[in-house]
Amino acid sequence: QNGYAVGQDGTLIKTADGGSSWQMIKVPTRENLLDVWSSSGGEVFVSGIRTLLHSRDYGKSWESKATEEF
Repeated sequence: QNGYAVGQDGTLIKTADGGSSWQMIKVPTRENLLDVWSSSGGEVFVSGIRTLLHSRDYGKSWESKATEEF
């Protein structure tokens, strides 16, 4: 089972084995991250207080959205 978790200083980690092991994923921010959402199709959204990041390839590349856009 796949899963993601977020934390301080831009921390994003991913598991592909139900939490037995975790891999760090690089994201283009050092901001504290508060929430993560993912789909089975590879989309991942990560949010912080002033940050929204979107990936379409399981976190390999990221698009940053300014919160002013919302």
